[in-house]
Amino acid sequence: MPLDLRGDIAAAQLAFWVPVAGLCAALVVRYGMRRDAGYLFLMIFALARVAGGALILAGELMPNPDPGAFTAAYNLFEVALPITILSSLGFLGLAGQHTYSEYPRTTKIYRAFGLVPLIGIAIHIAGGVLSALKSGPGNNAHVGLTLRRVAAGIDAFSWVCVAGLTIQAHTHQPYMRSYRVKMLWGVTLAILPLGVRSAYSILEAWSSSDLYGQHLSDNPTFRRMNPISGDWLMYLVLGLVMEYLSAALFLLASLVLGRRRRRH
Repeated sequence: MPLDLRGDIAAAQLAFWVPVAGLCAALVVRYGMRRDAGYLFLMIFALARVAGGALILAGELMPNPDPGAFTAAYNLFEVALPITILSSLGFLGLAGQHTYSEYPRTTKIYRAFGLVPLIGIAIHIAGGVLSALKSGPGNNAHVGLTLRRVAAGIDAFSWVCVAGLTIQAHTHQPYMRSYRVKMLWGVTLAILPLGVRSAYSILEAWSSSDLYGQHLSDNPTFRRMNPISGDWLMYLVLGLVMEYLSAALFLLASLVLGRRRRRH
């Protein structure tokens, strides 16, 4: 059966994220955990987006679409966001090698803040599972909706924490090498689209009372933000494009701006 607009977007999603996943996988194999975990988390996020796109395509191309494929794809769209926030912590740490990243206090702070997105992932999963249940107690959907909205708030709080850590990292510029400073500025630019994406996550959580966008909000602004039955342009620009822009800037910052220029 032919693809609809969401299927076309899913196909483009695969085309964009497969190379990112491959590049990050190569970097993880090359560096392991020696260059913090930014590449690792970015690879996991890219794989989640590849899986989400593949599930939507599979659901639309099968003669008898499996609702479970769409449910998994919709949940992945929400669950994967905190992984990019974990990735941003890794790249902040990479930019600060030999300066602020080496301070025991900074390490403890980064590890503590890293727990916040992990909590968000757990709540996202719980909310998505409860929202998708077709049987059981009648309040499953309500509890699932509440958890999904709480998780969206945690995503936004996680981004605020990362933004604060980024501002704090810039205070160490006088002690950093020039290429590290350039990388830090690149990471800073990459974190900005994540702020837009986190804001979209909150609007999307309030856009509908169910996971599938069948019971949209009475608020016209919130209704447009639903990634399934809302305005596809909002979903594309505020959701997918912001994510890809952030990932591209992380890679640019670490692989190009953060390269040490050797003098001959």
